[in-house]
Amino acid sequence: MPELKKLRFKTISNSGRIDGMSNQCMFISIYHYLKYVANIEHVTVREIREVGGLDSDTENIMYDYDDPRYANCLDKICSNYSIQIKIYCVNKEPNNHRWLGNCYCKFGSKNDQKVRIASFGYHFELINSIGTTEFFKNDIINNTINDKSQKIITNSSHDCDKSIPDIKQSTSDSSKQSSSNSPEQSTSDSSKQSSSDMIIEALVINSVELTKDVDVVRENISKLILEINELEKRFVEKKVMYKNTSDSDLKKKIKTEIEVIKNLGEVKKQLILNYKFELDKLKNMINKNMNETHMLEISN
Repeated sequence: MPELKKLRFKTISNSGRIDGMSNQCMFISIYHYLKYVANIEHVTVREIREVGGLDSDTENIMYDYDDPRYANCLDKICSNYSIQIKIYCVNKEPNNHRWLGNCYCKFGSKNDQKVRIASFGYHFELINSIGTTEFFKNDIINNTINDKSQKIITNSSHDCDKSIPDIKQSTSDSSKQSSSNSPEQSTSDSSKQSSSDMIIEALVINSVELTKDVDVVRENISKLILEINELEKRFVEKKVMYKNTSDSDLKKKIKTEIEVIKNLGEVKKQLILNYKFELDKLKNMINKNMNETHMLEISN
């Protein structure tokens, strides 16, 4: 197994939502490359999915290479668009620093254009640069996509940050403006009250969304644990097969399969650690929102 590298990286962020579909981050990542880097003008996420042999029943289901519905999906996409997809595992340390590990999965021909994708567990994003190597210019997509959430960000920006400084700033500015324009103190007080109510409402909504994220993270951890258990069963089965066969070619094949299973298990264990760090951060953010809400309610 090659030595694990710790590399800085940048990606093109995406929400997984597009054209009425959700959980499509893998295909949005491919779409970003084909449309804005390879300059395929009329390509769409739906077209990419259809090329991969996917039906509408998976339009809100995330890509999972263990799901038989996605069997050979990326191979078909690579063949059609003459690309090679390379997937890298994103690792996270206790200090929230994220770094890119080795490529652990490849699809397509090594002679085709490289589409490098970062895997955050159950989320994928197109990689713009690894280390000091930039694969395409930042402004290629920044100048094309106006959606703020899809601009290029650094690895440190991937940390889950759901604070709402923009809401607080805008409501604060609104309060100041109302106060300066109104001759009556009561109008100013009303504006301040309205601003506080807006911030409280925003904090409550934000906490609800964070709670949903906590549930998703917990579900992902549970799914990974089940997948690791299944891999461990396959690992034991392959070890028994290896021991009981005398065919040298078959032994070599089984040994390779054992190594692949082992590597996948290690990747999934690292992803669980990543999710646990994310879970702690989400819980801290919810507590912070609750404290801020409480203080604002007292001040009112």
